[in-house]
Amino acid sequence: MRRTVASGRRHQRRRQSVLSPCRRAVAALLALALLAGLAGCSASDPAAGVAGAARQATSRPPVSPSSLTVGYVGVGDTEGGRAEQMERATINGLREAGVRVMTFRSLSLNPQPQITAAQSFASKGIDALIVDPQFSNVWGDAFATIRDQGIKVILLDRTPLGMSQSRYDAYLGCNYDQLGRQTAQWVLGRLGRWTTKDQTYEYGGTPRSLIVSSLLGSAPDNKAADGWADQAGWLMETVDTLAVGEDHETAVSRLSSAWNHLRAAGTLPHVIFATNQTAASATLDLLDRKNVRLVADPAQALRLDAGKTSTDGWAVAVVCLAGHDWISARLADKRLAGGLAVPTDYSDRLVTLLTRLCAGIPVAKDEVVPGELLTH
Repeated sequence: MRRTVASGRRHQRRRQSVLSPCRRAVAALLALALLAGLAGCSASDPAAGVAGAARQATSRPPVSPSSLTVGYVGVGDTEGGRAEQMERATINGLREAGVRVMTFRSLSLNPQPQITAAQSFASKGIDALIVDPQFSNVWGDAFATIRDQGIKVILLDRTPLGMSQSRYDAYLGCNYDQLGRQTAQWVLGRLGRWTTKDQTYEYGGTPRSLIVSSLLGSAPDNKAADGWADQAGWLMETVDTLAVGEDHETAVSRLSSAWNHLRAAGTLPHVIFATNQTAASATLDLLDRKNVRLVADPAQALRLDAGKTSTDGWAVAVVCLAGHDWISARLADKRLAGGLAVPTDYSDRLVTLLTRLCAGIPVAKDEVVPGELLTH
């Protein structure tokens, strides 16, 4: 009996000694195959790790608005101007959502006050900096220093002109170049048919346009004017581009001098494009004082002015970029031919952007808010 048991144990040990190397070999082969498979996955799909990290980040919950402190650096505007309305409504909306907001606004053509305010906010431990820059192409170095402190930088409303996307975390606002183009497209569509051969309008003559802005060098004004000129330029003659200032009476006075000069030269416009609400308000006031006939259709202005031997009773169609309510009220009074309504409150979109960005959740680098075409 003992011999049988001992014999069995010796057989078992021999079996283990034979099988163990096989098992080790199989295990080693399986391990190699697994490593090769993982390496193959990495080589064939290098974005797999990035995608996994993105999914993990996306699964994080946004932070609470009430946990955030932000600095808001804006441009202000004349009282009742669209930028002033937008900034006031946006700041109030952020505060109503629970965000603590420190503010500074300057309409100065010198960007240094804005930059100094941003640096001051950054030193107070804010989570994010929101900037509506007067001139966005001078901010690059300032943003780099602020972002090195872990502060998120968001550009608001004004296209980041000449600035690399690597300099900021997100942009929320309008594409003013596209808004200018869109306004010109609508005007050209209303002016009537033209032939592809000689581009002559059915109503006779080449329509003339005047561009009126408020501030020389303002990024939105410049982009909107450029978009209008690029779109309308091959069919309309732009007789002048004016920067008339923010003060209403000063703007009206400068417009009056320009109008007299154009009348003397025989180049009064049929269409006036105002790039912002402040410029549009001054334009309408000037045309009232000059007893110019405001019409609701660019084609009507061209028909009424065609063949005139005098500028008395000159007809003009005014189009503009402005706030929705402002445009609607003047359309109702038949003082505007049309306009593109730009946002007057970014707070809802901004709260969503802030709470995601500060939680490390991926967001769109540039979120463009479209304008709304308002006409009769």
